[in-house]
Amino acid sequence: MSRFYIPNNLSTIYEASENSHSNTSTLLTGTFILNSVEIHVSNPIIQEDSPFSRHVLYLVHGEDSSGPFEVHRRYSDFQTLRTQLQLRWPGCFIPPTPPKKYLGNFSATFIESRRSFLEMFVGEISKINFLYTCEDFQNFIRGKGDYEKSIYNQKPSISDLAIVYQSIFSEFVDIGINDEMLVKMQEHENFLKANLSNLNAFKKNAKNIYLHADSLNMQWMNLNEKIKEIEGEYIKKMKENQENQKIKPIERHNPFRELYEWAKLEVMNVNAMIETIQTKHEYNALRHVKQKEFKKATKNIVKTDEPISGTEYVQKFVNKLTKRSEGKISILGKEIDDLELILHIITVRLCEEEIPNFKAARTKEFERMVEKYSKIINEGFNNISGKDSPLLMKFEEELTFSNAH
Repeated sequence: MSRFYIPNNLSTIYEASENSHSNTSTLLTGTFILNSVEIHVSNPIIQEDSPFSRHVLYLVHGEDSSGPFEVHRRYSDFQTLRTQLQLRWPGCFIPPTPPKKYLGNFSATFIESRRSFLEMFVGEISKINFLYTCEDFQNFIRGKGDYEKSIYNQKPSISDLAIVYQSIFSEFVDIGINDEMLVKMQEHENFLKANLSNLNAFKKNAKNIYLHADSLNMQWMNLNEKIKEIEGEYIKKMKENQENQKIKPIERHNPFRELYEWAKLEVMNVNAMIETIQTKHEYNALRHVKQKEFKKATKNIVKTDEPISGTEYVQKFVNKLTKRSEGKISILGKEIDDLELILHIITVRLCEEEIPNFKAARTKEFERMVEKYSKIINEGFNNISGKDSPLLMKFEEELTFSNAH
């Protein structure tokens, strides 16, 4: 086997902090003990490859029980890592990375948004012990040189995967699968696919709102500059010798951007869960293919059981083909058994762990968003037109002064 760490003894005590970018956990894997993981993605730097090509480098840094780590990775490295984890851990939910963007991907706003999502990605992985401790991720946070060139994106063999899954997910092996579990999983998949369009529509609306708010903020800032000009010339003349009060600059924050970022992340997470469930279907299809091959190879063996007429050379040739068929049948039989085990573990984990955890996490995040959204509505409109608006308060001061004189 290659690129897999199989623990001799696996017992996990897991406790994640509320901070999505660090977690405290304990994992005993015979020789590797994981606790107090902290991981960040920061300091994006635009790197020039040539006059016509450039990319952004992100600093991935943190510390765990093996010590501190610090590497520079580009966006494509994060994507490569996720693809590799999907290949190595089929049926396991792999946190999403932000989608590609071909235009406007070097603006400061976009780079910060992408950095935030990439930090969420590695932060969530640090909470999943078998993902964090696997060689692929450790190479990502500690390996030197070009990460993409060190990865070949090859699927593990069915035999290797069965051994790893039976070792790490042993508690799911003896859990039975019933029709109710399969129906609920299918219903959940259908629900996610049906609601993707609603989420995308919400994301589009949220983007329009935050862009309009940005435009309005710009107009407020321009108006504030005009007030300063009036203060410097017009008001100064009007006040004559009276002391002139300085107008403080108005610092404005667009409260709707967070709503848009939540919608983007939610779409990413839903797509990631659909991909996870789809893996189960892919392995089920692979099992059917192997079963057909097994059935075909078995039929060929049955035909050669009859007495063979012909020369000694023909008899030896047929016997050789028979042995090859028997060898192929043995290999196919082992692959089918391994696929049955992998498919069983994937199905049980989806029903008993991945889907319930996904529902709980998305519900908690939705409730947080709704609470935040209520504050956004109140604070956002108060800042624009409420009685506590700094700009309106300043206008009221000037109006009072004018009326008094």
